[in-house]
Formats: sequence, structure tokens, C-alpha cells
Amino acid sequence: MGRERLAAGRRPVRAVPVAAALILAAGPVACAGPDPAAPAPAATTAAAAVPAFSGTDVAWAQLTIALNERALVVLGLAPARAGQPAVADLARDLEKAYRDENSRLRDILARAGADDDNPHAGHVMPGMADEATLRRLTTSAGAAFDRLLVDTLVAHSDQCARLAAAEERSGSDRAAVSLAATIAAARGTERERLIAVAGKVLDE
Repeated sequence: MGRERLAAGRRPVRAVPVAAALILAAGPVACAGPDPAAPAPAATTAAAAVPAFSGTDVAWAQLTIALNERALVVLGLAPARAGQPAVADLARDLEKAYRDENSRLRDILARAGADDDNPHAGHVMPGMADEATLRRLTTSAGAAFDRLLVDTLVAHSDQCARLAAAEERSGSDRAAVSLAATIAAARGTERERLIAVAGKVLDE
């Protein structure tokens, strides 16, 4: 499916490995100042040196999709297992938000000429629910499920916010950087709602 989206004549961008998360978290690399004795480059050359898409853009999109896909598995358990109506409502809203985000992120990968397949399938990354957590979620219900769900989603939200901030600092494509800013803001609001729901769960 991803290959069909490649524009004619463009080389596909290879999937960025998990180690790209370290690049994203590191932020921009400081560069030495220009040599005053060196001739100034032509404006057209300088513009051509800045690519529309960078490895950071692709890595960020792929990592966020992978994180959201695992979160969607977690959220899919809420209708049958949540104890508090507020938890079920939150899960429903986040499920829609993450699906919308992934659709927009896949559009970015398509424009970058990158496969929209998940290169991180089977990987466990910071902020992602591991298999042990998924087993606990699938065998719990009520207040115990609610507490675990909130903890899992807070970790997911925080990691997505960190990756989005790194994309804002170091990304090249304007649309990707703009979407990163939107996701970072959404995760801030999301975290506040998660904390509010956690308070209701603890009051049970």
C-alpha cells in the first residue's frame, strides 16, 4: 500500500530505525559560525541545500504512528472494562483523536515518499504499553483497570509530547512541524484531562 503512494520517479525513503528516537530527543546540533573569509554562497544554492523532508520528519511520523497504534489497542479495551463513565468517555475521545492523527501522519509519510508500513511493529519503546501491561489490562476491570489505563495513557501522552517537541525543534517540512505543534498542544490538554480522571478514579 505504501509503495503505491510513491510519486513517479521518486526514491522511497527508508524506514528510520528505533535509534532515531535518540536523534529526535537530542535536538538540533550546534554548528560552528561562518568563516568571515569564505565567499557567501549563492542564494539558490543555500535554498537547494534545505530538503523539504528530513530523516527527523520521517522518524517522528513513524514513531508517533507506532505509539498511537499501541495506544489504540489499549483504548479498545475500555468499553468492556472501564469502571468509571469518565474513563470510557475519555477512551472514546482519544481513540478518535489518535486515528485522526495517524491519518494525517500517513499523509506526511506519503508526501515524503516513505512507506506507511510500521517499521516499529513488535518493538517496545518509551511510552508504549508492553506485553505485560497489556495482559494486566485484559485481565482487570473496574477501578483496577481505570487506574492502569490512566497510568498507561499518561506515559503515552508524555512520550508523544517529547517527540513532537523534538520535531518542532529539528523538523524540516513545514506541514510536519505544524502538525507536531498541534499534537504537542493536544497532548498537554489530554494530560490535564487524564489527571482529572485519575482523581475521580482514586476517589472511588
